[in-house]
Order: sequence, then C-alpha cells, then structure tokens
Amino acid sequence: RAWVAVPAGVGVVVIALVAATAGSTVAAEPVPRVVAGPPSTPPPTSSGPPVRVLLIGDSTAITLGEGLGEEPVEHKYDYVVADEGILGCGVVEGPVVEIMGARDQVNPVCDGSPPPPGAPLAEQSLPDQWRHDMAVKHPNVVALLAGRWEVVNREYRGKWTNILQPTFAAYVKRQLEGASNLVTSYGAHMVFLTAPCTDEGEQPDGAPWPEQNPARLAEYNKLVREVAAEHPQTDSVANLFAAACPGGHYSATKDGVTIRTVSDGIHFTPEGGVLLAPYIMPEIVASGRAQETKSGA
Repeated sequence: RAWVAVPAGVGVVVIALVAATAGSTVAAEPVPRVVAGPPSTPPPTSSGPPVRVLLIGDSTAITLGEGLGEEPVEHKYDYVVADEGILGCGVVEGPVVEIMGARDQVNPVCDGSPPPPGAPLAEQSLPDQWRHDMAVKHPNVVALLAGRWEVVNREYRGKWTNILQPTFAAYVKRQLEGASNLVTSYGAHMVFLTAPCTDEGEQPDGAPWPEQNPARLAEYNKLVREVAAEHPQTDSVANLFAAACPGGHYSATKDGVTIRTVSDGIHFTPEGGVLLAPYIMPEIVASGRAQETKSGA
C-alpha cells in the first residue's frame, strides 16, 4: 500500500536479539549531501528557546536518544529532544520478516492492518502515532533513524525479497518519502540519519547473516540521500554511519567509550549517544533553528 499524503502503515517486529561479536566490516559510503561535523564543531548559539527535536524510528533510535537526551548535552547544543522511537518499527510494512535465520510475524501495530476500534494510542498505527507526536510536541525538526528493518529479508506482495531487489527498494523509497511528507506537512524540517553498521555475529557455518550484507546497508543509505536531495528546502541528512562506523568498520567502542551494546552489536549505549552528539546534533539543531526562524515558532 503506497503512502498517499501521509504514511499508511509501517512494520513492527519484536524479536529477541542474540549475542554478537565485534569486528565486522561494512562498505565505506560516498560523502553524503550533509556531512556531520567532528566533535570540535562549536555548538550553536541563540538567544531564543531551545530547538525542539523529535526523534523517531526503531529501537536503534530509542537507544541513541537516551544519550542525546542527557541534560548537559541538550544544554550544550541548545535543544530538547523527545525520544519517540518504537521497538521494531522502521518505515516499511509487511506481515513477516526473517532475521538471523528465523522468521517471525510482525506486530499488528505496524503491519498495516487497522487497529481495533477504540484502541489506545500505543496500539494505533505508526503514522497515527507520528501525527500525534507532531501535533502535541510541535517539533522544529524531526530526526528519523531507521534501516534496521529495511535491510532484512521481508515478505512483500506475497514473495520473499530484500532491499537489493529494485521493486522492494522502490517501495522503501516511497515509504521514506511518505515519512518526509508527513513531517514536513506539519512545518517541521526532516533530517534522515544514515543507518549505522551492525555486528550480529555469524551463521553456524561462519558466513555472515544476509542482513549483514554491506550492499544492503549502502542501498538503504543511498535511498535516504536520494529522498533528501529531492527536497533540499525541507529535508537533509546527518551521517550517523560515518560517526558510529569510522572507516566503514563496526566497533563497539569509540575514543575509549563503549558506544554499542556488545550483547547484540546493534543498539547504542547512553554513553554512545553522548559521545556521538557532537557529530550529528549541530546539523540537526541548525536545521531546526532555521525552521524556527522561518516559521516564527
């Protein structure tokens, strides 16, 4: 189902993640349209109120937001963040996924089916939850971190596929465009975060899992940049991949700080969010400040 005007539904999966080992390598990516600054980037200064940032996406976004929401970090970069990621939700929908060799049904909340009558907000469709957050929190800028559930094998239109197949890649791009349309229809600026590398370990035969294929991650991040480039006045990109995976290599630590949860090789630690803030927040805050000035809100 295509998103028309606003997104129609995206997928959720709640799957236990198993232990993984560090050290996998992913392909180095081309320079993005917007490049995150180094830690030496000076924080923005303004006499106005802090920029209102809404962080949405999957559980990777949730864990990154824990560190980005630390009060000293918010104060330093002059923003307040609402961390509204949802476990297992990216920007695509579909009844079944395959991850680390196991197939599982997606959560009805995000499988595209209508919620039961009178369902509470937590059981509403993902787009409806996003619309609620936009209406209640009035963000100047929305940062979307997805990709985890876009690179796994998925059932789409009754067939198993993945993001390297043109038809499914085109669908992922439409969903990203739908997310942008929803966010910008409320007057906020849209910032796509490139998806970071992960390390989920190996299959029993020693081969990497299909979702660990570097080409899949590169394809998702390419689509993110394409969508942002098509809407330069309202959309931009912050390169979380480069910040979290220097040289294209997964590492659980950066500058002596443990930034990823070593038990799964996917999520961020609170310390990781704090350390990565200088790489991504100046760009995000600058976009929000520009929107704030433009809208006068």
